[in-house]
Amino acid sequence: MHDKWENADDVDDLREYLEYKADGMRVEDGIEVIPDDMDILLEDNCTKAEAKKYLETGTTIYRDLEEGLEGYCEEWDNCCADDGYSDMVREMVRTHKPCTDWGCVEIEGKWYYIMYVL
Repeated sequence: MHDKWENADDVDDLREYLEYKADGMRVEDGIEVIPDDMDILLEDNCTKAEAKKYLETGTTIYRDLEEGLEGYCEEWDNCCADDGYSDMVREMVRTHKPCTDWGCVEIEGKWYYIMYVL
């Protein structure tokens, strides 16, 4: 038997499939889109080739920087960051304006922060 699930390849198809399986009941905003690292880099205007290169060279995507900001800043202060680095990152999180070698993107209302390794 052919199932509609086999043809679901994006969020809209998934929503349609779930409504079909629920016998016509509406599926409202119950699907959270969780982008992968490539999606986040593409949203920051990288090409696919650039994004692949950045990921291979160690670029880090922070999905929880806002929630864990003070812990990250403490770690950077204790190990490797220059004076003022943590304050610069705090300002970036506050304003959503990327600092040097960083990117900030908003996807579906959530902010993601990219620490590029160039």
